[in-house]
Amino acid sequence: MPAIFPSYVFVNLNNTQEYFSAIDADGAMSYVKMGKLAYRVPQTVIDSLNIVVGQGENLAVATDHYLPDEIVFIQNWPLTGLSCEVIKHSGKTKVLVRVYILNRNVIANMSLQMLQNYWSAGIDAKQQQTQRK
Repeated sequence: MPAIFPSYVFVNLNNTQEYFSAIDADGAMSYVKMGKLAYRVPQTVIDSLNIVVGQGENLAVATDHYLPDEIVFIQNWPLTGLSCEVIKHSGKTKVLVRVYILNRNVIANMSLQMLQNYWSAGIDAKQQQTQRK
């Protein structure tokens, strides 16, 4: 993955020993924390970032505030597993992945052909959002 978040390294820790080993790496200063606890970036966010970086074009990292939009979960190749918002930005359809702990959004152009299953995925996402509430 290109360095879309310079100065940040995402690590997958399985136990306490790995927690202390990772922080001892050259250049590591601290974990991103929420309160006193290290924050775990959800795997769905990591997976979505990997897909957007691999399939998207004109990637941008923004700190701008975007109103919540329709969240979609793409279920068909090549974007299987992508959890994102589809937004209109500068007159174009783009995808937005929020990384709340870093107060950043990753925005990318995605072809309409790649988002062809957007509407059916959007229906599934609305159902999942309703079930969570």
